[in-house]
Amino acid sequence: MIPEEEGSTKMPPERPVMKKEHISRIGQAGNEALLSFLYPPRCPVCEKLLPAQSLSLRRLREQGGDRPSAAGRIHPACLAKLRRVGGSYCLKCGKALSGPDQEYCYDCRHEIRSFEGGRGLWVYDEVSSDLIFAYKYRRKREYAPFIADSLYDAFGEWIRQIRPQALVPVPISARKRRLRGFNQAALLADLLSMRTGIPAKEEALIRLRSTAPQKGLSRQARRENLSRAFAADAGALEGISRVLLIDDIYTTGSTAQFCTQKLLQAGVRHVWILTACIGAPF
Repeated sequence: MIPEEEGSTKMPPERPVMKKEHISRIGQAGNEALLSFLYPPRCPVCEKLLPAQSLSLRRLREQGGDRPSAAGRIHPACLAKLRRVGGSYCLKCGKALSGPDQEYCYDCRHEIRSFEGGRGLWVYDEVSSDLIFAYKYRRKREYAPFIADSLYDAFGEWIRQIRPQALVPVPISARKRRLRGFNQAALLADLLSMRTGIPAKEEALIRLRSTAPQKGLSRQARRENLSRAFAADAGALEGISRVLLIDDIYTTGSTAQFCTQKLLQAGVRHVWILTACIGAPF
């Protein structure tokens, strides 16, 4: 044993320093737990209360994890009403195709696509649009864990394969944030960050101005509506070359394309997209 020098003071061991990302992760986990506490779990499709055992510790142990899967957050009959994009999907955006002989959807055959590829979970129909409407416009933030878990359950392996370094949500304007109280895509990105360990970078994309809703606009009107609407923060993206863009809805791909262009201009080299709902084939 080495003797201490005379007059020396033995210093206590250094305390571990909690990094910023760890604090953020704890905060996100606390937010999800708080959502479950404040809002008794309801089915995101029929909005009726879920059985208490749906989110019980016993159910978690049976699933072998520390969180319920998406199936534990919805009635089985209601889950069956959400149409999953099947095995035949566009190789560029992930939209369902009308037949197995197709490789790309109509939009991706006729429009420039700067992103590498993408996936969408549910076909955008009456059932899924009602779910997203409630989540986004009726402030049903308690549905976010179900949507995020559904995305992770379906595409967790795909996300690992493309190896993104950051999850970047599509931004909304300050006006819409004030009206809704939150950015629906950013909340999904935060929850997916918890599932995957990939940092969410809400600050990477900025909405410069509010735009009219895209729904119902022609293709040209959508382009004009979104021109000069976004900007990317190169500082927030420093050292990041691979990004997964997160949004709740993908229809024609105009928003995803404009966001992708801004990310590429800021130095990102590869962008993929992931959305909860995606337009039906035509």
